[in-house]
Amino acid sequence: IVEKIVEKPVMVQQPPPQMQAQPRAAPPPPPEKVGLGVVLDRYYNPSDQGMYWQYLRYILPGGSAHVSNKLQVGDIILAVNGQPVYNYAAEDLAALTHGPRGSTVYLHIMRSGQRYNTAIVRSGNGQWPANVATPGPAQTAAAPGMPY
Repeated sequence: IVEKIVEKPVMVQQPPPQMQAQPRAAPPPPPEKVGLGVVLDRYYNPSDQGMYWQYLRYILPGGSAHVSNKLQVGDIILAVNGQPVYNYAAEDLAALTHGPRGSTVYLHIMRSGQRYNTAIVRSGNGQWPANVATPGPAQTAAAPGMPY
């Protein structure tokens, strides 16, 4: 037995506007990452068995480090957020210290042979002073002119 299939036209109605798919909004941009407002340089001590550290060569006026008054030129950075940073290049250390404006970075530093823990809120407000066009001998950075 063969049955005859008859196709009937079906009217499709559009769903009401409140049920129609709405286009998705673009995701918000990632938060701007800011640093501490410092210039780093490499510190090497032969007694450290080939390890080197980054130290603060210059602190930018108005930056997080300057405003917090917790860091000083010459401080050696030993750890960032609990992660030891010996043998880190300045750029790699900068990647750890950068974060969203208003967030906190935790540092373990050495100053005059004493170790300290400190926390600094990132503000991103540091700027080169008008009378310092580029880092000079006293402000040399691993990447000249690159504040972190």
